[in-house]
Amino acid sequence: MSEEGPGLLEGLLARARRLEERAHRFSASEPALRLNLRLRQVLEKDPAILRPGEQPVVIALVGGTGSGKSSLFNALIGREEASPTSVVRACTRVPHVACSPRDFSLLGHLRKLNPVHVANESRGLVLVDTPDLDSVETANRDITRRVIEAADVLVYVTIPDRVGDFVMNETVRASAERKRWFFVLNKADLHPGGGGEARNEFDRRLRELGFEPDDRVRFWVSAKKPDEFEFAALARSVSSARAAEAVRALRRDGVLGLLQHATVEESVRTPLMEQSARLRERGGELENRARAVYRRALETESATRAMRLLVRNRTWQSLASYSGWIMGMVVWAKCRGAMLSSAWQLGRMATRGPSLFGLIWVAAASLASAVRGVLPLRNLRQALDSGAERELQAVSDDVRRVLEDEGFAHGILAETNAASPAEDEVFEAWVQAVRSVPVVGGNTARAMETTSRRRTLADDLLGPVETAIDNAAEQAARAAARWPVVMLANALPTLVLAHAAWRMGHAWYFAEWLPGSFYGLAISIFLLSLIPGYVLLVLSVRAGTRVPEAETVLGTISRPGVTADLRAVWEELEEIARDAAALDALAGKMREALAEELPLESFGAKVRPPA
Repeated sequence: MSEEGPGLLEGLLARARRLEERAHRFSASEPALRLNLRLRQVLEKDPAILRPGEQPVVIALVGGTGSGKSSLFNALIGREEASPTSVVRACTRVPHVACSPRDFSLLGHLRKLNPVHVANESRGLVLVDTPDLDSVETANRDITRRVIEAADVLVYVTIPDRVGDFVMNETVRASAERKRWFFVLNKADLHPGGGGEARNEFDRRLRELGFEPDDRVRFWVSAKKPDEFEFAALARSVSSARAAEAVRALRRDGVLGLLQHATVEESVRTPLMEQSARLRERGGELENRARAVYRRALETESATRAMRLLVRNRTWQSLASYSGWIMGMVVWAKCRGAMLSSAWQLGRMATRGPSLFGLIWVAAASLASAVRGVLPLRNLRQALDSGAERELQAVSDDVRRVLEDEGFAHGILAETNAASPAEDEVFEAWVQAVRSVPVVGGNTARAMETTSRRRTLADDLLGPVETAIDNAAEQAARAAARWPVVMLANALPTLVLAHAAWRMGHAWYFAEWLPGSFYGLAISIFLLSLIPGYVLLVLSVRAGTRVPEAETVLGTISRPGVTADLRAVWEELEEIARDAAALDALAGKMREALAEELPLESFGAKVRPPA
């Protein structure tokens, strides 16, 4: 772990940065906001503490009023009046820092708190006495919390009469995962007989906080009598020599502890999953309502009629591949003729300039094309929207209300749905281009602007409906082009062509010239021979046309568009919770690997890993 640790930690921090960005996007969710702020706190830490150097180890004494914390600080550094003491009121109002002048110059964050510097000769170690955690003055509590954030190891000092102090225990619990700890039960001189009952109660409280009591990290002392009890063992642990590599491992452990605290299950992952589950439950109800609206829209007579016409048109487009080489050309010409005519005339106008005759020709060709394809699609859109639009809007309003109830009204929805300025410019240019098209451009442009401002039922259904229509058309084309039909449809024109070819070959062989009327008559007869085959295909297509059933279309809609925002939120919350759990697990494994480099007697205890 020593060699690979920094690289692994950098990879983990990069992963945490991506998770922080995702949590920030969903900061309307309280647990996501909590995750975002905690991860940001980790990512904003000074990277210098993770690089090789001579940064001293910072050990801070924390505790409540009257715990003898300042007396213990004075005893550990061997100076009775270094930090003011009192048994009844808070005396320490600013941090007191005991270290060498050189180490003091390296304390960037702590020096911002204007601490009192108590100079001594210890190198590589900074001992800090803090204001009381339960001080009545908010400024004192804030200073102590900032010292806790900057410290590498914490020494929690309490007395037998206050081991059950709820405020102090909750304060320890809040920082438990982030730091390594020593625990001191002070004022042992006031409890003769070894304080067995008090020590047992202290151990029980430590287990409740997630620590495993161990004589290497838990001490029974008296700051007033440093020569008795377990003070000497505490002093050795606090002032023990620590290798530079071990100190860097301690810093990495601290960062990993912060990552675990950021992703803790009780306050982050579980609330995220609960919120996602609520949204999923409501989303499922709204999706069922949306599907019911879709079904009623698809089963209306106007929608059925429009779909039948579309299936028939698409069947003809697919039939060219199955109807044989002669009739296939006829079918292809039928489907492409109007569009080819329109495109050809537009090309002439582009090269020769516009003319009234040209405009009339384009309009007529476009109208023919519209009758064959565009108008049925427009009719289908109108049929789907008519009568059901109000119901769909009610579902959409409920989706928004559900998201508003969870705090997402002005956050994720605006970010997800807002179009970029570039997209707006492209859309506006497209509308202007359509508006310039003669005859139909104005109405089409207005329709585009209208539909861009609101979501309609057809927006959700047209894609699946077209897919179902294409599938039905493909099946109808295969059914219409059964081999007897194809053989009969192509038989007569094939015989006519064969006869004409035989006549031309015979004339060529005997060097005879066929009259010009022969070719005109041959072409006329060939065209007439196409009619029976074409009629046969028409009858076959009409007989095989089947409108897709509503259930077939609905089966392809796994995610109704009207509930897309809601689904996106609950899925992203779930994904954030899963990624947070993975980050927590990886940080835990890395901390376990570091444990061998951080002996308890020198670096303190950490919270037990979950079973």
